[in-house]
Amino acid sequence: MPIILIYDGEFFADEAPLPLLCEIEGSVTPYGREPFGILEEAEKVLELCGERYTVGRPTGDGMTVVVARKVGNDVMPVVRLGIHARNGIARASIQTYDFPRWDGEPVYYAPEDDSIEIVLKILAAL
Repeated sequence: MPIILIYDGEFFADEAPLPLLCEIEGSVTPYGREPFGILEEAEKVLELCGERYTVGRPTGDGMTVVVARKVGNDVMPVVRLGIHARNGIARASIQTYDFPRWDGEPVYYAPEDDSIEIVLKILAAL
């Protein structure tokens, strides 16, 4: 089951933990097809939550999103997105644990978009 953690700020290994904006745990199972990949499932879970809840925006230009898998009591990070959002344009640097880091295409967001909406636009562009 995926766990999606959205933090306020950019993650650097030697700094104090970032403030948590949102933590979502849930899964979506497709009907009549192969299971979703981790980012596709995270996108579907965020879509469902985004329809019901609003989350604040980051206080600065950065957000860090960690998508992890929960297996029993263990939580194993799978993907980390370093997001920079400024002046209506958001960019993400994507780091997985089995592929090299890559940069996603820039996406546009509206001033009223919350953190979930910005992450959804980035995931949709991947």
